[in-house]
Amino acid sequence: MTFRLVQEARGLTSEQRRAFLAAFFGWSHSFGHTYGPLAGMVALLIWLMLVSVSVMFGAAVAAQLEAVRAGVPQPQDLSKATESITVDASRAPAAA
Repeated sequence: MTFRLVQEARGLTSEQRRAFLAAFFGWSHSFGHTYGPLAGMVALLIWLMLVSVSVMFGAAVAAQLEAVRAGVPQPQDLSKATESITVDASRAPAAA
């Protein structure tokens, strides 16, 4: 029955589709039982994303405060940080 109703909605305008969907979801009693838990999972994932963003922001602020207190007021550039770690191939010891 549901598939037949959806097939009938193909040739409708957007206003007619909106009215059709409103009537269909009002008629269907299983919509909330089906999509309610999914909405809960989406809300949980959004909450976890916001918490992780706030933790990362707090870590960045704490790192910057530590750098300012140590006397390094500007953030360290990634290229400068990796320069001190990498070794030039001409200065590397010869392999035995």
